[in-house]
Amino acid sequence: MAGLVTITPGSGFVTFGAAMLYGVLAGSLCNLAVGLIKDKFKLDDTLDVAACHGVGGLLGTILTAVFATKTVNPAGADGLFYGDFALMKAHIIASIAVILFSCIITFVLYKIVDGIFGMRVSENEERQGLDTTQHGEVVNSLTETSHGTANPPSNLKMAR
Repeated sequence: MAGLVTITPGSGFVTFGAAMLYGVLAGSLCNLAVGLIKDKFKLDDTLDVAACHGVGGLLGTILTAVFATKTVNPAGADGLFYGDFALMKAHIIASIAVILFSCIITFVLYKIVDGIFGMRVSENEERQGLDTTQHGEVVNSLTETSHGTANPPSNLKMAR
């Protein structure tokens, strides 16, 4: 997924070799970002959105400013690798603007939602399961016991 997000900005402007480099870098950096976000910063990013879309998108934007070439798309511009710094300057400014806008708007929306509804459920609701407490439905029939083991329904035999 991260490779697809990363190549999107440059898909019509870079060579096949550059696109391959995008994939290698995206796989490495986005995977590293997943680890940092979850393990180091302890943030709840269940779908790895920040790592895949944030890091991958930013990486793709900067790499496009490096590897874009008019030989692929004459209507485009040459990037840093082809001797032109103007595209890099524009992409850096745009990236900073997007990061600031995203952080500010996300913070404002977080505060609004937290003030109206709250952002977390109680520990008890989390233990019971969000499908049950938030949506009023049971997704599976296995239930957690106080010992952390699942009890199968009476009509289902579990392998021992």
